[in-house]
Amino acid sequence: TYYDFGLTTLSCRGNLLRSLPNFPNSLYSIDCSYNPLYNLPGFPPSTREINCAGDSLSTLPALPNFLNYLECSNNQLTSLPILPDHDMIIISCAGNKLTSLPKLQVVRELNCSNNLLTSLPEIPVVCRLTMTNNNILCLPKILPLNNDGATVYIDSTIKCNPNHDWRISLNINLPHCYPSNNINHCEAFPVIGGTVFYDANNNGIR
Repeated sequence: TYYDFGLTTLSCRGNLLRSLPNFPNSLYSIDCSYNPLYNLPGFPPSTREINCAGDSLSTLPALPNFLNYLECSNNQLTSLPILPDHDMIIISCAGNKLTSLPKLQVVRELNCSNNLLTSLPEIPVVCRLTMTNNNILCLPKILPLNNDGATVYIDSTIKCNPNHDWRISLNINLPHCYPSNNINHCEAFPVIGGTVFYDANNNGIR
């Protein structure tokens, strides 16, 4: 039982807890990571930070609307709840059994490595995306939001790059996707056919 004296931070990391009582509504930060927890009580609407990594969770409760940090790596999650409809700083869901991700808003860092993902939604990522050790064959559409760009960590199963934003830096050098190298049938640049004429006198006439 919690005594509600305006408690804003709860840290019970690295214990042998198998259950938790209902969280007080005043909580801003919750760290219940590395416990043998199979489920969690509902999160208070005031919560901004959640760390439940290394538990035994197969599901998560609905996420608070003002959440900006979610660390739920190394659980047994097969899906994530709907994410808040605003910018988030970090989402780390690595080491689960996720087969898809919900729609994303702007996220500064996303780590979804070591899952069962075959594709990703369009990702407005500001800084860093790690998507290694999945079953992803095509790079998702990535939208860096400023000139600092985005760093993306991918597997060698991805053979070409359908994106052409110069602000994206990959850990593997890839050519752009064309019909001749697009063995995974990813989105590719269009093929332009026809006859080419050289305008020798620059008059715009064939």
